[in-house]
Amino acid sequence: MLPQQIDSTLHPAGDNNGYYRILQNGPLGPEEITRAFESYEEALRSIGVQDQNDPLTELIAKKIIEIGQTGLKDPSEICVRAVEELGLLKG
Repeated sequence: MLPQQIDSTLHPAGDNNGYYRILQNGPLGPEEITRAFESYEEALRSIGVQDQNDPLTELIAKKIIEIGQTGLKDPSEICVRAVEELGLLKG
């Protein structure tokens, strides 16, 4: 998937900056991108990040892609693991 396809498919309003920056040069295919995006969105909601320009967004995106490349397929499991590994549990 080309960067402009990612932009128009997943980011029509130009938000999700951390995630998009990571994907621009990443080796992920369409299925992996979709799974990572779902995990990313869930992670941001779970820790209460609403500002897409928050520095945490890029950190979360990188961790989610890293975990997704281990073969884990479930977006919710990827989200939980990323949040735990980054020590971002809300509470």
